[in-house]
Amino acid sequence: MRKEQSRFWILLLFVFLNCIDKSTAQTISLEQYLNLVSKQNLSLKQSKLQIDLAEEDRKMSRSPLLPQIHADANYQRDFNDTYMYIDEEGDMFGSKFKSNFNNQINANAVAEQVLFAPIEMANYKISLLSKKLAELNHELSESELLHHATKLYWQALYSKEAVKVLTKNQQIAHEQWKHNQKLYDKGFISRIQNLQSEIHYKQSLPLLSSAKNGYESLLNEMKMLAQLPLDRHLEPEGNLESLFTKNLSAQNPSLDLSNNQELQVLDQQVSIIKQQTRANELHWMPRLKTTFGYNFNTMSNQFQIENTNNLLFAQLAIQIPIFTGGFNTSKLQKSKIELNRTELEMFEKQSQLETRLRNAKLTLETSLQKIEEEKEIIKLSNEEVLIAEKSLEQGTLTAIEFKEIRLSLTQARLRLLNSYLDYNTTILDIERILNQ
Repeated sequence: MRKEQSRFWILLLFVFLNCIDKSTAQTISLEQYLNLVSKQNLSLKQSKLQIDLAEEDRKMSRSPLLPQIHADANYQRDFNDTYMYIDEEGDMFGSKFKSNFNNQINANAVAEQVLFAPIEMANYKISLLSKKLAELNHELSESELLHHATKLYWQALYSKEAVKVLTKNQQIAHEQWKHNQKLYDKGFISRIQNLQSEIHYKQSLPLLSSAKNGYESLLNEMKMLAQLPLDRHLEPEGNLESLFTKNLSAQNPSLDLSNNQELQVLDQQVSIIKQQTRANELHWMPRLKTTFGYNFNTMSNQFQIENTNNLLFAQLAIQIPIFTGGFNTSKLQKSKIELNRTELEMFEKQSQLETRLRNAKLTLETSLQKIEEEKEIIKLSNEEVLIAEKSLEQGTLTAIEFKEIRLSLTQARLRLLNSYLDYNTTILDIERILNQ
């Protein structure tokens, strides 16, 4: 009875652990993976914080244009007396009078408003452009990261399918070795033929092991990019052939770069530098400010509020820069040089992107041609393998020759997968450049 109960609990535990193992396994689509990366990647979170910083900079640059209100108060205790001296004409000794009180209290409230401040207004416009630049940089960072994540996902798909090809190759090599072992035991083939099939099988093992390690490394990179636990099971969905079929219609891309994000960022930088240049030109403009204030003053020898003064005043101030030692002139010249440099960088980037697009079109044509060629080679290799298997059984083909035929088929399948990957990643690069 106890043995039966023990078996029951062991079986229940096994089922429970199996359910846990299945629950941790997850096959993930490209869309799901990119959503995870977009939400959880740390670099994107940092990039998004730059937008918040730019918003605070905008508020700071706006503050000098708004009313500035402040108040202050102070108490003063005089421990000595001060006197006012009067030297009257004809008076040999003169006269003096005490001119201070023991206690003084002063309080001020002041409101200032800028009426005309061209530099501050220009700086506020720069802050608006800088915030827009931060948003464009965030979009660019997100696009680049998702582009990298997509490539990583497709590389993992390639490795996954390569593992399948090499696993099948290893299984066939193992079956062939076992089959030859039986033939050798019966005396139908020589020892060297048996050894050749064994060597072929053992040579397939490190290739498969290397492919599996490469696949696991890519999965770990995918997890790191999406901030997923490294012990979480992850498996990409789909295959490169269906992806190729989906992207087949996109082999004639346009050369319209108007939506390119890198050019948009550079264009925004040009706008900021132009605004900075205008701001530097405004350093010679006057600055007009008005001030409204109230002053309260009381003086007494006792701790009392007496001898009070109340003063309400208004002030209009103008400030005109005349000479700054050449600082503003050099600052203006520096911004003009920076503007020319950024415009040249933008022109160079546009030329590079156009070249990349044209080269990508050539790569698409080459990849498409390779895919058709490899498909034909695989078809012929499959027929060759079928014939070779019969020839091997009849003894008219050696194990080494059969190995070469099998190896040729395996290599053709891997080359086809690689061509699919090249084609799809090239389409992805084109979409990245055109921001589609």
